Formats: sequence, C-alpha cells, structure tokens
Amino acid sequence: MSKTKSLGIVSVGLAAAFATAWTGAEPILPTSPPPPEEALSLAGVRRFQIAPITLTPMLERAEVNARVLQKQIGLRLRREGFEVADDPALPRIGLTILTDTDPDHPQAVALTIIISAHQRVRVDRIGRSLTVPTATTGNTVLTTTANLSTAVERGIHHSLGTLLDYISWASRESSDR
Repeated sequence: MSKTKSLGIVSVGLAAAFATAWTGAEPILPTSPPPPEEALSLAGVRRFQIAPITLTPMLERAEVNARVLQKQIGLRLRREGFEVADDPALPRIGLTILTDTDPDHPQAVALTIIISAHQRVRVDRIGRSLTVPTATTGNTVLTTTANLSTAVERGIHHSLGTLLDYISWASRESSDR
C-alpha cells in the first residue's frame, strides 16, 4: 500500500472519530441495560442486617459454614461502606442457596445463589405493611461436589456485587430526580 493511500485511510478514520466526538454521537456498541426497576427500592440504603442462613444437607456435607458465609457478606458490605447491625427495622440481606444433582452424574452439582434485600413496604391494595424481598439477584453455576465450597463463595461474591451495583445505580438515579 502506498504511503499516500495509508495517510488517506488514517485521515478518514481520524475525521470520522472527530465528527463523532464533535456531534456527541452515541457509541455504536450497545451499553448494558439498566438494572430492573425493583432496584430503585434500594436508593440511599447504607445500613443492613443479615438474615440467618440455612444450608442444604449437601452444603453441610461439603463443610460450607453458614456463620462463615454471614461473616463474609458482612465484611464485603463494610468494605463497600455499608453498616451492618442487628436492628430489625433495617433492610435485611437474605441468602438462599439451592443445590441439585443428577443421578446419572453424581459428582455434578447445579448451584443457585439468590441474594435478596427484604424491606418493609406498604401494599396499598390490601392496606398492610409487609416485609418482602424488594430486590433480588442471583446466579446458577454447574460445579462438582469437590469444588462446591469454592463455587458457593464465588457465587455469593458475584450476586452480592450485583446487588451493590443496584444500590449504587438506584442512589444515582434518585439523586438525578
């Protein structure tokens, strides 16, 4: 390719980039969608309590420890600037861990991690206040019985990170109004 032709291609590319920046055009690649609207219920939340965690027999056999998981969740929340307290008036983080196996593949485990923020809300239709999950995140992975404990920790880290992203987004969204 000639030097003149190369400079022409580079010039066209630079001109296109400059025109895009100058006009404020949106990027061509789509951005990720915003979190679900239920996440708005978390706007401004800075304090949580952590609900007790119940484990399946399979998790107990894999030596997954509910108290250790609660402690890890609390440490992550504190590291991210949240306060954790035993106050029943606070929104509550609930963790549900589901396991399932296939008899044809005894070492394979389907692991589902669900993290929910439970809050007191008023349901106008029935005229009552209830404590219900107002925002929920989760993930499902396939793992093995030998890696179950590690997969649980990774799944909690991922789902809790998503919930924290929801809080950040909701807080920004509500402050923009």
